[in-house]
Amino acid sequence: QHCDAQQTRDLAGKTIMAELINPSPVLHARRDTGTKREGRHAISEEEHPQEREPIDALEIFEHLRDITDPEHPYTLEQLNVVEEKLIDVDDHKSRIRVQFTPTVAHCSMATLIGLCVRVKLMRSLPPRFKVDIQVSPGSHSSEEAVNKQLADKERVAAALENPSLLDMVNDACYQQKAGLQQELDAGGEQVGNGTTHGTSQVNLGINNNTNTFATLPSTKQASTRQLEVYA
Repeated sequence: QHCDAQQTRDLAGKTIMAELINPSPVLHARRDTGTKREGRHAISEEEHPQEREPIDALEIFEHLRDITDPEHPYTLEQLNVVEEKLIDVDDHKSRIRVQFTPTVAHCSMATLIGLCVRVKLMRSLPPRFKVDIQVSPGSHSSEEAVNKQLADKERVAAALENPSLLDMVNDACYQQKAGLQQELDAGGEQVGNGTTHGTSQVNLGINNNTNTFATLPSTKQASTRQLEVYA
């Protein structure tokens, strides 16, 4: 009976791994950016518009580095999905472009990752900034379709009106920080944890015939997660 139980667990494990978009992602160490940030301090643009320090690519990177990947309990920095070198900032013109690199070319979570990036920057930056979110050139098999959807303001706005989807975005944007604090409080080593939102299907954005932004299960369990992107 013990052998049968072990075989069942092994089979279940293989099934889960087979269902993951990228079952064995390459992990990268967290960068130490303390030296580069030394001497910088936050200045309110509203209170001191002439004294503020310009926002740069490193500052944007630090806003994004701890977003949790939708499929794995790792950050976008650990998976090398976001990199400082792929962030362009023109503080004078209030323009920012962020390119991110999915871990596999057929990643069906690319649209959701891009949405998380946009939401995090919307909540972190002064409203004067216009932000463009794109997959890095050649990194995704549906690059044009993903970029088109991430640039569609109406689709993004509609997506954020979906409570279940908004919960997923909030989890991705903020659970890593909470997990790190729990580690410090408990003295443990585990980073992050999964959050289940049920198993029903939810629509991400506008559903107008085939003009659908994306569809995914409302669960963060990696074995059942899937995102279907439509052109």
